[in-house]
Amino acid sequence: MPPGRACSICVDPAKRDAVDRLLAKGDGYRPIARRLAHFGISKDVVQRHARHTAKLLTRSPEKVELAADALREKFVRTTEGLINDLERLREKAEASRDVRGAAKIIESTFRGLELLAKFWGLLNERTPHQTLHVHLTPERARAVAETFLARHGATAPTAQLEGELATGTDADPHPDPDAPD
Repeated sequence: MPPGRACSICVDPAKRDAVDRLLAKGDGYRPIARRLAHFGISKDVVQRHARHTAKLLTRSPEKVELAADALREKFVRTTEGLINDLERLREKAEASRDVRGAAKIIESTFRGLELLAKFWGLLNERTPHQTLHVHLTPERARAVAETFLARHGATAPTAQLEGELATGTDADPHPDPDAPD
């Protein structure tokens, strides 16, 4: 704003709230001016207001939250719209028996749904990794093995298990090549 001149949007709280809300949603200057034509606002006035309030909009926590909400809403609407478009394309591809095209569209639709799920926190990309280290004496290991085998239908430990329990060794058929000797 030129020095000494008041912004026609800032002086009217109703105008300012309406314009700021639409700016925060990411709407363009011309669509805002058309939508708020009843206030007598032009595209140039909206543009000047946006320029001089840009710093204020980013400093106010309420405005930042409003902008974030608007951005989230716009993201969801856009993604859902793309998924709907992909669904229509898939139906056309299937109707024309374009199997390869339908498969690509299904893959793209899946990626869109995956993106929405991640956005809403419904998809956890990090799987928790938990390791439990148990150290058992040979006698306790035998008791655990016998209990396990009894619960799962086996009556006696196998010969291999008998030998391992007797010597206290673990004959792993797939040894870890990185493990120290």
